[in-house]
Amino acid sequence: MKFRNTFSLYSGSTFIAALTLITIQVLTQPSGLPDFWAEMLLSTCTIIWLAHHALRFVHQPATLIHAITLTLGLSIGIAPALATLTAGILIYALIDVFRFQSRRYSGWSRNPLILQWLTIWTRQVLANGLGLSLYFWLGGTLISGPTALPPVWPFLGCVLGFSLTYLTLHWLESILRHQARLSARETYALITITLAPAPVVLLAAMAFAFLGTASSVIYSVILVIAAPIFHSLTRMETQLRQRAVALGLLSKIASSITASYDPDEILDLIIESSVLIGCGNQALLHLYSDPGIQTEPSRSLKLSDELQAAWISHVAEDSTDQDPDRKPGTFFYDQYNDGDLPQELVLLLRKQGIVSLASLSLQTSHARLGRLTLFSSQPLTYSNGRRELLTLFAAQAAFALSNAQAHAFAGQTLSLQAEQLSRLEEINRQLTASSASDNLHEVILDHALQATAASWGYLALFRPETGALHLVARQGQEQETTSLADASQFSIDEGIFGLAFRTGQVLNIQHSSSEPDYVDPLGTNAESVLCVPVCGPESMLGVIGVESSRSQAFSTAHEQFLIQLAAYAANALYHAGIYRELQERLTEQSLLYQASTQIAESLESDAVGLAIADSLRVAVQSDIASVYRWQAQDQSLTLVAKIADGKPSTVTGHITPDTLHLLGHAQCILERVSMQWSTREELAAEERDYLIEQYGEGRLLLLPLCIGERTLGIVEIFRKDTRPFSNNAIRSAQSIAIQATIALENTDLFQRISESHNRLLAVLNSTREGILLINTDGKIVIANNQIEAMIGLKPEDLLQASINDASLDLASHLGYTQADLTQLAASLQKGQAQLTGVSTFDNPGGTGHTYHRIDAPVYDRTDQLIGWLISVRDISEQREIEETRTHLTEMIVHDLRSPLTAILNSLSLLRRSMEGDEPSSIAEQAFTVSDRSVNQMLGLVNSLLDISRLESGKLKISTEAVLIKPLMIELQERFQLEANSIGIILKTDYEVTETYGLIDREKIQRVLGNLLDNALKFTPTGGEVELGFTRKGDEIIFWVSDTGPGISPEFHQKIFERYIQIPGTTGRRRGTGLGLAFAKLAVEAHEGKLWVEESPSGGSVFKFSLPLVPGK
Repeated sequence: MKFRNTFSLYSGSTFIAALTLITIQVLTQPSGLPDFWAEMLLSTCTIIWLAHHALRFVHQPATLIHAITLTLGLSIGIAPALATLTAGILIYALIDVFRFQSRRYSGWSRNPLILQWLTIWTRQVLANGLGLSLYFWLGGTLISGPTALPPVWPFLGCVLGFSLTYLTLHWLESILRHQARLSARETYALITITLAPAPVVLLAAMAFAFLGTASSVIYSVILVIAAPIFHSLTRMETQLRQRAVALGLLSKIASSITASYDPDEILDLIIESSVLIGCGNQALLHLYSDPGIQTEPSRSLKLSDELQAAWISHVAEDSTDQDPDRKPGTFFYDQYNDGDLPQELVLLLRKQGIVSLASLSLQTSHARLGRLTLFSSQPLTYSNGRRELLTLFAAQAAFALSNAQAHAFAGQTLSLQAEQLSRLEEINRQLTASSASDNLHEVILDHALQATAASWGYLALFRPETGALHLVARQGQEQETTSLADASQFSIDEGIFGLAFRTGQVLNIQHSSSEPDYVDPLGTNAESVLCVPVCGPESMLGVIGVESSRSQAFSTAHEQFLIQLAAYAANALYHAGIYRELQERLTEQSLLYQASTQIAESLESDAVGLAIADSLRVAVQSDIASVYRWQAQDQSLTLVAKIADGKPSTVTGHITPDTLHLLGHAQCILERVSMQWSTREELAAEERDYLIEQYGEGRLLLLPLCIGERTLGIVEIFRKDTRPFSNNAIRSAQSIAIQATIALENTDLFQRISESHNRLLAVLNSTREGILLINTDGKIVIANNQIEAMIGLKPEDLLQASINDASLDLASHLGYTQADLTQLAASLQKGQAQLTGVSTFDNPGGTGHTYHRIDAPVYDRTDQLIGWLISVRDISEQREIEETRTHLTEMIVHDLRSPLTAILNSLSLLRRSMEGDEPSSIAEQAFTVSDRSVNQMLGLVNSLLDISRLESGKLKISTEAVLIKPLMIELQERFQLEANSIGIILKTDYEVTETYGLIDREKIQRVLGNLLDNALKFTPTGGEVELGFTRKGDEIIFWVSDTGPGISPEFHQKIFERYIQIPGTTGRRRGTGLGLAFAKLAVEAHEGKLWVEESPSGGSVFKFSLPLVPGK
């Protein structure tokens, strides 16, 4: 508005200045108008022609009119020239106005063509008038002949004055009217137009002075011919330039499509570029409803709000027609007529000064996105080329918007999915927390409405008792969420509820008005309906539905969300149903708990019977309850407890087998079913008599007391009211009966266990050992009387005490460490067995007693650890006997060793004294037998002594690095003669490599000698004995194998004890039973191990391991 007011002031000022200039020139003309009417008329016609062929370089057209005006001014004066200029422009303006139907404008003052030619006239008058005035002011004169050249400086002043004025006015008009400065190209074009005709003007003026009218005709013809040529050239150049600009902008838009998906940036680029491509000065971009992008629906450039609203209303019909196959609503108006647009819109366009417009539909092959309209206050010609450019521009713009829409839709979809996942997670937690609450239905429905933005929602659940769907919650725009106790009922065989429930499929109706079979179940007149079944673990639970007043309101994403919600709802509803059942049984369970507590308070049979009777009487609100025990051996029932009117009654009663089979009791026992009957029902005579005799008028309920396949008894429950016992009452009674059965079984079991426990204690108390039995909790459960004599603690103090009880000090009393007992308790709790074996310890009290302790785990029939047994035996007497035997052995060995040595020395001296004489065969045999017997006896004595010392630790082992192979060869040579003599093959198996053992050479020789001696002793003639060794890790493994009778597995450990002989096995000679005992002790003294195995080829293999010498 500011620029428009300034331009109006500018137009008025220049118009007044032009009129003033003409008036001054006419009044100052010295002799009036000269007699050049023919030239002036010819020039007027030429001016009209030049005006028609204007050069369009800039916003306002430029002409070559000054080529005529300056020539006339230099030839005949300023006033005739300006008069001719005014006449020519006025005549052409009138022609142009009427040619383009100026009557379309409301008033001449608002006709843009009149304003255009008025500015052209003022510009030409001022520029030509000032230029010519400057010429004469600088001393120039009219050109009167061809040789009368004008002065240089005045002529240059004329040309420069005209050019500067013309350029200045163009600049001011462009800034004030079009709010745009002239570009460098436009400025250069104007300078060329103003300066180029200057030489021609000079020549034409000189020719006029010489030739007169003829030169004017020639000059006019030249201009008439040149004007259309320059007009076409400039027009072509302008079109090419506009096409290049348009193509550049189209390229820029195409680049922006791939560079950005920002809707606002794309819309700004479209609206700005459209003006440049369409050569308009105002534009409107309007997006149709729901374009899929989050931006403003319309955007304009230099357009008033009034025209913007009117045009959007005009094109609203096109926005509702989304058929892409219909011809696009694209139209171009170079100059619109009254019938082209509504009359109100035409008047508004004229009021706003709009002359030309182009409206382009922005559409893709799938849908119409919007409309782009270009408005121009200048008359434009929309040629085919320009129309093609604008159409291509519209297609690019539509493609860009479509991409932005797709990108925005993808972003919205991802955002919606993320939001739905987050919402589903929150829903799952909330529904889980709400399973036990009363508002579960409302919570489910509220989430369904929030996620789908629906107008209404409902939740209907199936009730088996009615076989129909019941509306349990409903929410909508016109009512708050309600939970309906007496809900509306819908058949599952009809309607959308029933169809979704029966088929288990999702139903998404996008246009309910176009569905002929659709029936509105709730009267909401909804256009879109989405119904999802709620599927439980075993059956259909109901349906969730949402409705909207909009068509196509629910997408696939909404379907997926409601399916997930329905799954969570099904789980919550299922658990809510379970919770309600639990709530209904809470009182029953509380009663059962009280009953079980009362029943379990005692293990006495009579007390349990009374507790059962009283609990059942209270549970079913009866008057009398009697408990009978079933005697299977004589097929009878015995009354064990009775409660009448809350008090125990005298226990007298017995149902014999004969009576039993006449009553319903037999069926109750045999079939283990509950039964009830009353005196008002048709009964057998025996049953009626029994009921009247025992209780009187009323109803009797029989409950069997069964456990597995066994029947322990029955319970009679009587009340004076003849109404049947309810299902809940019977269920409660049956639950208590189960507890009662268990209690009776426990009493029987307790009685049997008590008897077994008493017998076990009697047995344990008769033994010599002290016994402690510990359960898996680390508690002592059995302690016999003998344990008191051994550790000084009474059995009653030990029972139920923990083995870790510091006050008992069991660790020192039983030969443990406190860490051992702690580890034992921990292992028992884990079900693991540890510390098994035999131990010997002394009494810590200093009494001199020694005890032998055996630890053993206790398992049940399924091999599950159930406890720990500790057996303690006093071995003080046995130990004294063993010590006495050891002392006696050592004494005998010492006493025998000296005489044997003396005998052996005497035999040696006697043999040497007879060296010179030839001994007789009898003497030689006597010497040999004596020598062998003495050596054998001495070896036996040494073995006994060495065994004793090894056991007591007094015999020291002197180890050294010994090469093993020579030792083995020496042994082979030593026993080879004996083996040959008895027909046994003695083999060896040595390693080739040198092997050193860290051993006591003499002791290991004796060990191997004992093993070889035994092998040769028990191997039959023709058998084999093998001696060998090998390396294994950091050990040497020695072995001696034979092919004798072998050793049974039960003697594999016993044979290493002293004096042990295997029964039924005889060798070539009887042994002493000390060789293997010595060998075992000697090997263990080397930190090795000796054992026996069965040989694969028969016989036995004795092996032992010894350490290698490190580094050898």
